[in-house]
Amino acid sequence: MILFIWVIPIGVIEGGYGHLLKNVMFYLNFDQDILHNMFPPELGKTSFFESPNDYFFELSGILQFFVGIYTLIYLVKLIKEFRISSVK
Repeated sequence: MILFIWVIPIGVIEGGYGHLLKNVMFYLNFDQDILHNMFPPELGKTSFFESPNDYFFELSGILQFFVGIYTLIYLVKLIKEFRISSVK
C-alpha cells in the first residue's frame, strides 16, 4: 500500500519527474521544444507543469523524491525483516 501511495506517485512521479528532472533539464538549458513535449504546460484544460519560477515550490517538490526513496529503502528493510521473522 505504501509503495502505491507514497513511493511511486508522489516520490518518483511528482518529485522525480515533475520537479527533479524538470529542473535539471531547465537549468542545463535543454531546448524549449523538448521541455514542452516532456512537461506540457497544460494537458487539456488542466494546468499541469510550470517552468521553474518559485524556488521554495521546486525545492519542496524535489524533496518529495528523496522522501519517496527513503520510504522505499525502509519499506524494503521492513519487508525483509518481516520475512525473516516469519520463517523462524
